[in-house]
Amino acid sequence: MTSTEALEDLAREASARRRPLLARGNQRRSASDLHDVIWRSIWEEPQVEPMAEDLLVTASAGVTITHLNAVLQPYGQWIPYQSPDGIDDTLGAVLGMGLDSIWRAGYGSLPDRVVALKVWTPALGTFDLGAKVVKNVAGFNLLRLFLGSRATFGIVLEATLKVSPIPRAQARWVWTQTLDQTPQTLERLLRPGKSWAYVLGQGTPENYAVWAEWHGYPAMVEQLAHSLGPMTTTDLTPNAVGPAITGAIPRSHLPQWAREAGTRMLLEWQTGWFWLPVDDGQEDAWIAKVRALGGIAVATHGDRMHMKGVDASTSALVSRLKAQLDPQGILGAWDE
Repeated sequence: MTSTEALEDLAREASARRRPLLARGNQRRSASDLHDVIWRSIWEEPQVEPMAEDLLVTASAGVTITHLNAVLQPYGQWIPYQSPDGIDDTLGAVLGMGLDSIWRAGYGSLPDRVVALKVWTPALGTFDLGAKVVKNVAGFNLLRLFLGSRATFGIVLEATLKVSPIPRAQARWVWTQTLDQTPQTLERLLRPGKSWAYVLGQGTPENYAVWAEWHGYPAMVEQLAHSLGPMTTTDLTPNAVGPAITGAIPRSHLPQWAREAGTRMLLEWQTGWFWLPVDDGQEDAWIAKVRALGGIAVATHGDRMHMKGVDASTSALVSRLKAQLDPQGILGAWDE
């Protein structure tokens, strides 16, 4: 039985029982106990197809990020993704939940790497979106509809992504200071023409740590070491596994957000991206705070799309899309 056949069987059962299917990843970021479709290959062996010359890779949704990079490693390539909480989730879960990585500043957003998807929806069955080529400008970018929508409209079965060369050298520095001193540190680092793999901050206003990691050529690492001082071999400690929100804040509000969010937040100072562990049930309240600062945020666990607080036209559009792709409400849950 293929994944598509199994999903169609589950959909018929869900419709008969009037219980929605809720997709969740290998590490169960979606915690619902309802009738689940798990984002891992329970019917088929996970597949990875490198296209090294084209700098692309196609993988089934059940492949974990670690396994995907292990297959790419002999080609000198990788997908630069690492979750701050250390969870090695499946590709389908990461894309479906709309999660991003600590490498966002140096390598761009993970959804921007997706050039093609194979998707299943209750109304249309299985179909392909995009094209397995690096440059494709034909038609509407319907891929975005399924990235971060938490299987509300359809379930990702396969994805084709752009890969990056594995950096020849990696180096890391850390400085401990006050939050008020951080702008001076950033001024030393964020000079024109330099893009760090990440510049992350975490801690209290009185004891704030700034981590900077550079990926590139050994000669550049030596040059940076000469100007910045000794490197550190200490690894960045993963945040606690559990409920969290992630998103981005406008750079003008970053100092305010760093004080307001507290010691557990990991903040990327180049892009405004953040990862903030929160107490269970407090996701909506924190997302509202982010939106008040002009930012965007989603919960890292859960099935809902968190549509509360958005304008009426956006909510109406989501409802219309849902009616077209899943008219019986078989998939997922979203805020009305």
